Amino acid sequence: MKYQSHALIQLCEHILPNDSSLAKDIHAYFQHDNPISSRHIQNEPWFILIEGLIRRKRIVLNPLLQSGMIWVIRKGKWNAQISKHSQMNTNASRRHFIISLSQSVLQDTGYVLCELIPTHTMHSPMTLLQVHTAKICQAFAQESGYGNILIHSDQAYSDTKQYIS
Repeated sequence: MKYQSHALIQLCEHILPNDSSLAKDIHAYFQHDNPISSRHIQNEPWFILIEGLIRRKRIVLNPLLQSGMIWVIRKGKWNAQISKHSQMNTNASRRHFIISLSQSVLQDTGYVLCELIPTHTMHSPMTLLQVHTAKICQAFAQESGYGNILIHSDQAYSDTKQYIS
């Protein structure tokens, strides 16, 4: 696989347009001659991106928290301080329901729920992005070769609308 470091840096700039420090962290990683010598560390820059988003409280990583989070948008940002956590099982049907419910709530806000995935695993880190930004970021992630962004669209989970009043 061909890796494109510039695409990963552009992804950082789009995810956090008002904070260039994440892009600088990734750029610094590439400047320090970090040879990719084994399959285990090929996605290391992607994990640095995820760790940077976690430090900035822009991502949910814990499977229990990500499947039980009630998303709240305040002034265009996800607000972790006023969100509530539930102690739900993380099985596939509950996960599907929570993603569906989140997307139904988010559809009128201009935001989408996104998973940052190096591979298609059951519990990937999640974040909220504006729809337009999410599509741009998804393209940069794919171009970079380090990971991907799965955008959960309301069309894929429209069966939940019956639960929203």
